[in-house]
Amino acid sequence: MATIAEMNGLDEDEIKLGLMGTEAECEAALESLYANYSERIMHYLERKFPGLRPDLQANAMVDSFRALYEKVASGEFNYDKPLISFLYKVAYRRAVDELREYGCRTLGRSEFYESVGEVLERTDEGEAWKAHLAEGNAAHIAQLFRDFLLTLPPVQRQVAQIMADGFPETMPEDDICEIIFNRTGKRPTVVQVKSAKREIRTKFEQILNQKV
Repeated sequence: MATIAEMNGLDEDEIKLGLMGTEAECEAALESLYANYSERIMHYLERKFPGLRPDLQANAMVDSFRALYEKVASGEFNYDKPLISFLYKVAYRRAVDELREYGCRTLGRSEFYESVGEVLERTDEGEAWKAHLAEGNAAHIAQLFRDFLLTLPPVQRQVAQIMADGFPETMPEDDICEIIFNRTGKRPTVVQVKSAKREIRTKFEQILNQKV
């Protein structure tokens, strides 16, 4: 099966060989990638994050190429994995970070609480959250959940943080394992991540449903 790069007229194996070559060959390979994919990644981010400012979308796009360069320079890049998919995944995660940071700067706390209810609309958790919001209990519930996170064992706490970083999007377990490995140098199993997600969601439901 052709890779994304090959389908777009770029030989991914040739690019990888360039990245593994001399400094000049590596720079040429990166320049070729940037010339072919910077605009495409920007279009992708515009579709995925229409509410994110163009300059912040551009930050995420540039960061994806910077992350690739750092991985290659440190010898940590896995050449067995699709190259272009790496760029898109990093750009997506960086955009999530930009969106969260921008939201924290521009949204008041009450607006943020309301946005959570909108995302969870038509779910049991969403109805419980809206009820707490109407009763003025949202801040207290949020603090209870933050306190709960501090009690979690390492893998569960790391998974919870990644789930929060990507909120409201979901992320495959394999990607969560990869992020934890990049952050800590230790890779959990998919089973550990699935178990952690179940525990976190169960506790979150309990916190939402408790009497305040």
